[in-house]
Amino acid sequence: MRWINSIPPLLSLFSSLLICVVSLGQAVSFRVICLRASITLVVFYIFGLFVRKMCIDMITDIVMKKQKKIEEKKKKKLEADQQQGNETKGEDEFFSPLNVAELGDKEAKIITNQVMQQ
Repeated sequence: MRWINSIPPLLSLFSSLLICVVSLGQAVSFRVICLRASITLVVFYIFGLFVRKMCIDMITDIVMKKQKKIEEKKKKKLEADQQQGNETKGEDEFFSPLNVAELGDKEAKIITNQVMQQ
């Protein structure tokens, strides 16, 4: 993200450097070279601001889409867990396990004998 903030100054710097080199090759006066470089700096800095804005918008869109996909996956997983919980809940209505820890010794022996006889 740090490199995005440097797009406007770098773009204007390289473009004005290119204009200066081309102007030196044309053998124009120093005043004309400075004028061209100044105009190029301003124009390409503004263009760099637009480019930076577009890059930031693209990155935020990508991040938002990723977060949305993650939220949808979590939501689907939660719904699947709830449906699975509802299915097992229906089965629990017909069957309730016997809590053996709460039984006394005599009751446990009676139940064991009944099971053995069947």
